[in-house]
Amino acid sequence: MASFVAGGEKWLRAYGTLPHPNILALFLTISFLSALALIISLKPHKYKKALIAAAVFIALGLMLTLSRIFIMLAVLGVILFWLIRRPPAGRFAKFKRYGIAAGIVFVFFAGLLVVRSPENDNSLNYRVLYGNAASRLAQSNKVFGIGLGQSVLLGGEALQAEVTAQNTEYQPWMHQPAHSIFMLTFVETGAVGMTLFIIFLVLVTNRVYKKIKKDPLARENIFFVFSGVASVLIVIAMFFEHMFFTSPTALYLSFAVFGLLVSSKNNLDNPGRGL
Repeated sequence: MASFVAGGEKWLRAYGTLPHPNILALFLTISFLSALALIISLKPHKYKKALIAAAVFIALGLMLTLSRIFIMLAVLGVILFWLIRRPPAGRFAKFKRYGIAAGIVFVFFAGLLVVRSPENDNSLNYRVLYGNAASRLAQSNKVFGIGLGQSVLLGGEALQAEVTAQNTEYQPWMHQPAHSIFMLTFVETGAVGMTLFIIFLVLVTNRVYKKIKKDPLARENIFFVFSGVASVLIVIAMFFEHMFFTSPTALYLSFAVFGLLVSSKNNLDNPGRGL
């Protein structure tokens, strides 16, 4: 069970109805950005207050998951929305903008680190162990990998060897795959599979920055802005989480966002075709 120690007591993190708090955090992060996109796109309307209340409620739920990575990504998403949708401003206004953004990040993480201090949290140490165990597995076949799903079947042995090498007692509940999609892809499909996966991500996110920077219509297209920001956050999260391949919920949600991004890019390139 995902838990943390605070005030001398052990606390359970928020799960919702999902298998892990980080999966709930991913869902709430995308939900929060969706609410933010609707708030930005709607003109003054009676539903806007309801959307703001919903966004606050979602943000509270996200905080209760105590997922450092997704809280950080949600804050980054807010900053990116702000920077993209605001009109060009002078130097002082830009300085003020970045200063406020930095203040938001500081406030969020100061409180989070007090509750989930890395000094009292073993999850970071376990992530290192899982990465080392994955590196052991990858040595057997770096070109084509050890095979799909084999990191689950063989990972326990590799993790046990890694834990034993560090003079720590191995427990069956410790067994998890590498907490990085890129490492997991490399272990199971080798350099060939990881190269193809990276090409896929590049094709999905290609020209997003260029369009936002140079095309005013792209900045005004809320579907493109939302899916572009959400896709960037998902790719960043892939460096730290395996859920995007191991959890159907995370897999379907992330690829739905990718699909919306590709569709909105095509719509910008070919106006009038719709999403």
